[in-house]
Amino acid sequence: LTRISTDDYSQQLRLNREDELGRLSMAFDKMLDGIKERRNLGRFVSASLDRQVAMDEKAGHKEMESRFGAILCSDIRSFTTLSERYPVRDIVSMLNEHLAEMSACIKQRGGMVEQFVGDAILAIFYGESLGEAAEAAVNAASAMTEKHRQICEQRVSDGRFDYAFGIGIEVGHLLSGTVKAGDRYEYLVIGDARVRAETLEGVSKKGMHTKIMVSDRVHALTRGSFDYVPSAESGVYEMTGKAGGVV
Repeated sequence: LTRISTDDYSQQLRLNREDELGRLSMAFDKMLDGIKERRNLGRFVSASLDRQVAMDEKAGHKEMESRFGAILCSDIRSFTTLSERYPVRDIVSMLNEHLAEMSACIKQRGGMVEQFVGDAILAIFYGESLGEAAEAAVNAASAMTEKHRQICEQRVSDGRFDYAFGIGIEVGHLLSGTVKAGDRYEYLVIGDARVRAETLEGVSKKGMHTKIMVSDRVHALTRGSFDYVPSAESGVYEMTGKAGGVV
């Protein structure tokens, strides 16, 4: 316990006993495994975002920063239903793999994972221009969709259940910064663009192609690089693939 209190999670009890101490050992080791999984997942949150939070904490920043950028929201379909249908261990395994792989796609294209909200991911993209930020976000979404396809193919091949997800992307004015509640600091991004991205993700349930939904502004900024079809929803487009080809 003393070593664990200093963030050394290499210790495990592994007591091979049939009494109360044996059951306590099993519960303790299971708790350690869960802590290590959560710590490992934390590495997928952008390092640049970690640095920003650290700088804000050190400087005692109290004001939100105003910037223009793109925000991406993704969510797994019918997650509650899946959770009721399959064992908890299978759900946790699926979720860990999904969040890790999707976060990697975001980071590789310059995005910052702002927050995990259950099975949802919120990510932000900045650039030299709003068009650059929008294109990076759509590129990340395209990579996420392809990685999800690969994951599900492997899961089905292994006899495991597959799952669906959707993505919404918007650009606009964002307020970002750290807020403090007690001893805890959290990095937040707020603004109409975030609300709109979450709404677009909901519209992706009706998607017929990639289920990557973008606003009319994102469409205007990126239609030279990506192909789109209009959605039934006014002002919403579904990305079908990179210009000249279909995903």
